[in-house]
Amino acid sequence: MAMPRTVTVIGSSTPLGSAAVERLSTDSAVVAIDGTVPGMPPGGVDVRVMDPRDRLLPLALEGTDAVVHAAFSDDLTAGPDALYGHNVGGTRNVLEACARADVGRLVVLSTAAVYGAHADNPVPLDEYAPMRANPGFAWAYQRQLVEELVEDWADAHPDVAVTVLRLVPVLGPELENAVSHLLGAPRLLVPATGQPLWQLLRVSDAADAVAHVLQHDLSGIYNVAPDGWLSTDETAAALHTRVQKVGQTTFAQILRAAQAAGIGPAPEESLAYLTHPWAVDGTRLRETGWRPRSSTRDCLQAFAESRAGTVSIGTLRLQTADLRRAGTGVAFLLGVLGWRLLRRGGRS
Repeated sequence: MAMPRTVTVIGSSTPLGSAAVERLSTDSAVVAIDGTVPGMPPGGVDVRVMDPRDRLLPLALEGTDAVVHAAFSDDLTAGPDALYGHNVGGTRNVLEACARADVGRLVVLSTAAVYGAHADNPVPLDEYAPMRANPGFAWAYQRQLVEELVEDWADAHPDVAVTVLRLVPVLGPELENAVSHLLGAPRLLVPATGQPLWQLLRVSDAADAVAHVLQHDLSGIYNVAPDGWLSTDETAAALHTRVQKVGQTTFAQILRAAQAAGIGPAPEESLAYLTHPWAVDGTRLRETGWRPRSSTRDCLQAFAESRAGTVSIGTLRLQTADLRRAGTGVAFLLGVLGWRLLRRGGRS
């Protein structure tokens, strides 16, 4: 099967959008739309600086065969209103623009977080599992609202082929997000009562999944994940670090303190996603011929190699040698994050 002749990637400056632009530009004419000017797009890409919420978006979509919607904020600490305007409001505008421009193909890059993190989750979760994103965690819950919008829109536009890709957390050597901040810390912090399972996807594998569903004209919902998952101990071993179990209350205090200091990687409402399993089954997409090039262990090992000599303290990335030399200043910073509680193995 052939790729669409022209593909428009909305959110082309996001990590996933940028990777999709690079991958798709090898087989199709690509239009890259974002409110932020991209760094260095591949040659031949038509770059258009436009906010995905712009009411003139339909004009930018004229003549495109397929749209890839990647314009989602990954700032887990952003307020609910800001996230809603960007993710939900932005999606509503993208859908309206696709309808007005008569786009025949739409791929939406969603997240496996829409399944929610709950103690009674089956392991693994397949595409028939209901969406139960934890309501207190705005970033995840609003991505569920996005999918509900897309589902209603698809029902109202049966002539458009719509695909939703539910990606497990994405990790890359140079990618800075809540996952990289957590995995780059001096210890792998987990709630004392938690039983998280780790699944990680390389950005390039996510981009390959986008190209695959377009090339094979696949519609519907697909989980995008490598085979299997790792336990916390296996994850720590791949990172060459140790697990530090922290009481739920202490962990929440650390996240609140980090947020108050302006370096919080995630809000305390996200703790459920480090406590309960939400591993997914990627069989459905793999049965169509897609295969990730990297396993979760591969992702972790490449990440650890790329971060050698550095550690993450919240959203700060610091040189290990600088930490040893910094003395009092670093001691204060670690104190802000509740490091003394961690060293005592707090179980509150």
